[in-house]
Amino acid sequence: MKKHRLNFTASLHLLVVVAAMAGLLYWFNGEVVSQIVGGKSIYQGAEIRFVNTRGVRISDYVLRQVDDSFLFAGGSPATSYIRLIFTDSGRYELAVRGQYPPWVCSKDELDKATIQIRGGTANATLALKSQEVKTINFNIAKGQLLTPVIMGNKVSQCARAEVTIYRLVDLPYYFIGFCVAWLLILVLTILTRSSPYIAVLGLGFNILLSTANATLSKLTPSSLAVDSGLAMCMVSLLFLIALLGSRSRIVAVALSLIGTSAYIAVSLIGAGLIAYFKVFDVAMSVEAIHGAMQSYDAQMVEFWKQYIGYRRTAVGLVVVFAVFLMMMHITSGERKRGGLLIMLLAFFLCGISILLGRIDHSPTYTLLEKSAIIYKSEIDAFKSIADNRTVSASLAQQNTAFAGNATVVVVGESVNKKHMSLYGYVQPTTPNLQQRFSNNELIVYKNAYSNHTHSNPTMALMLTQANQYNKRSWLESPSVFNYASAASVKTHWLTNHRLLGGWSNKITTIAREADRLDTINYKIGYGLDSARFDEDLLPLFDKTVTERPDQLTFLHLYSNHSLYCRRYPTDFRGFNSSLPVSHFSQILKVKKAAASTINCYDTSIRYTDLVLEKIIARLEKNDQPSVMLYVADHSEEVIGDRTHNSALFTYDMINIPLIVWANEAWKTKHADLWLAIQNNKDQIWTNDLLFSSVLGLSGIESTAVDPTKSLTSSAYQIPGSPLTLHGRVNVDSPQNWNYWQINNAALAQQQGQQLYATGIRSVGEAMAALNLGLTNLVLDVEVSSEGELIVESLQGDSMLTVKQLLSELAASPVQPKSIALNVTATKGAAKVEQQIQALSEAFSIPMLSVDQSVVMAKPVDLWSPSFARKLSDKNLSGEGHERFTVNIKTRYTHPAPIPAASGKSGES
Repeated sequence: MKKHRLNFTASLHLLVVVAAMAGLLYWFNGEVVSQIVGGKSIYQGAEIRFVNTRGVRISDYVLRQVDDSFLFAGGSPATSYIRLIFTDSGRYELAVRGQYPPWVCSKDELDKATIQIRGGTANATLALKSQEVKTINFNIAKGQLLTPVIMGNKVSQCARAEVTIYRLVDLPYYFIGFCVAWLLILVLTILTRSSPYIAVLGLGFNILLSTANATLSKLTPSSLAVDSGLAMCMVSLLFLIALLGSRSRIVAVALSLIGTSAYIAVSLIGAGLIAYFKVFDVAMSVEAIHGAMQSYDAQMVEFWKQYIGYRRTAVGLVVVFAVFLMMMHITSGERKRGGLLIMLLAFFLCGISILLGRIDHSPTYTLLEKSAIIYKSEIDAFKSIADNRTVSASLAQQNTAFAGNATVVVVGESVNKKHMSLYGYVQPTTPNLQQRFSNNELIVYKNAYSNHTHSNPTMALMLTQANQYNKRSWLESPSVFNYASAASVKTHWLTNHRLLGGWSNKITTIAREADRLDTINYKIGYGLDSARFDEDLLPLFDKTVTERPDQLTFLHLYSNHSLYCRRYPTDFRGFNSSLPVSHFSQILKVKKAAASTINCYDTSIRYTDLVLEKIIARLEKNDQPSVMLYVADHSEEVIGDRTHNSALFTYDMINIPLIVWANEAWKTKHADLWLAIQNNKDQIWTNDLLFSSVLGLSGIESTAVDPTKSLTSSAYQIPGSPLTLHGRVNVDSPQNWNYWQINNAALAQQQGQQLYATGIRSVGEAMAALNLGLTNLVLDVEVSSEGELIVESLQGDSMLTVKQLLSELAASPVQPKSIALNVTATKGAAKVEQQIQALSEAFSIPMLSVDQSVVMAKPVDLWSPSFARKLSDKNLSGEGHERFTVNIKTRYTHPAPIPAASGKSGES
């Protein structure tokens, strides 16, 4: 008769499994190992202050809390630094990890920097190396200061340090207790002749839970106790499976399948938290959970393909199979049933008693509970007050001048305007829109931003009277459909999204208030078919225009959602797989996989351009006045591969397009509105104000609606600072360099200043400068061995000649007025001048060797909020200084801004 005992084979299996678990744990989160095994714990008792050189506390915008660490950038010389005021005396370890934005900065820019650490017994200077962790131990007394300062790097945003503080202890008490407890469980399994794998699986479950909790917050005695309690409940379940076990192969297999399913199902929660942390380098949030709940299965499959993949899935399947084999070992063999029953009851009661008293101390439990409560309460509240959201007919009416008008609102999905050539992007992604813009058919807004980075919270405000400025709840605010219904205006919602995922979502809930709702993704629930192409909406749109042209129609597109390559037909002509470095400079040098991602996304933008062109063409055929507004729900961080995860917020995630088209009949009939729309095109706008603008375009009037929030009003304005992330972040923050460049360039040109854009190293940067209205370019060039003029920073394998640059710019809708070449050649000056003259004649652009007054002019950062003050400085715009140089910042060589908010709570 087979007995379970620790023979050589079982011992070897046990050692292999424990070693594998330890390795996986360290790979997932080595910090947990340090806390449990290393005798040290994360210290959060230090008060962090960001101060300037005079010791005055200033804005925290370059300081970001990253879970239990903090991240800050440096300068040269140090104009600011971090002060850590310790509230407890003791011995500590400071761990420093060098960072730089890999898609926009060169690794060499970081390696030039060092971090100086002073305070207590600490006195050291450490070199910052990419992703390399360096540590220093020190003693410090309560109230003393520790001051880390980044030095020696001129590109401050390219030198960052992620700093973690650990408190060191003499003995790892928890680790000792942890080992003793699980050793005792192992002994008990031997005494009851049970499989030692009961202890192994229980231990693995315990470690998994602790690792998952460590991704959410620091480990505490209370949270560790909850993990142990859950592990004890799992051990009791395993003892139950052993108790029910049999030497019958069929029974053993059945029990093993049940046990494996239960074990894996519960473990997937912890594994999901860890996987999310590893993929995005940020903790799971309520918003992320809501986003998953409101995504349908095809989106989840695409998410799996993009971020998990087949290789990681194969590893997971191997783990599942290993668990099954251990379950088979548990369910077979001789056992002491009395002892097993006692063990089952003991561990179950012990685990339950711990959980009843401390379950709310578990970060995982708290996150899941909060997510469920918020989600359910919103849906329930909406259903319960749906009748109260209707608008009385006496409060809304349509202006008779709008009778018979066609109003179309096209809502894009995940559209970044900085990837649209209409907005100055280097690849020709919007040829149709550009042609119409050159014919003065479109009004294009450069300062449009989304109110959030996720579709559901964004559109909940876009479609209702609630916005970030009136602070009303979307649940209690009437929708645009409620007002249209009160004014007897028919509404139609056409969508390429499913009406429901596994759960109801906000967009569907509001859209159902339209008079008619149609989707081309007609399957509801859990089908595995992907979204159809947006062109498939056009037959429904044709029917709408034909049968009832005088209505308000919404089209909700899907064509820019990740995975981008699946958003357009395979035979659609897009962009190839090789992107010239001459267009994108540093991006393709440091992020090799960027080319494929950028090409797919840019092709999806070109496909959207085609769909919009077909919509406009259909409206042009109508005799009645017609107007179309195109806006995106949110943007997309494509180059950084962060998509639109609010927990990893960057301003690229809210950079949306806003475009208005109208036929001549509409422009003539509503000339005052068209003039207001034109006059407001340079105003900043957030898409939670779409509600008011749609009512204005439709002629729906109500005393309950604020007209100053509509772009159709000459009185349009945003009260105070423009907001995003539902009021948590200011759009006009100093970090949003794109916003400041647009507005500062416009301000300078209004004052008649002659700006010279410097630092141009690629076609993309040149087009970005032209799009800002900086039509005087300064190029730093060298003479190649063949005698050609080449752009300085792209020589060698990625050589960009001045002639190539000018050829690319020939297709730009904005042409340079002049190009100054700062040539560093020491000989052959006459031949250089001849080349410059030949290029000038060939491209009909005034070109000359750079004027030294331009070179010597004091450069000004165009992205600085203080630019307006510097513009009026006598040193820049006084006598003898009619022109000055400006540095521009682009996505091609400069770093993305440091996230302004963690986004770890709130809506989905």
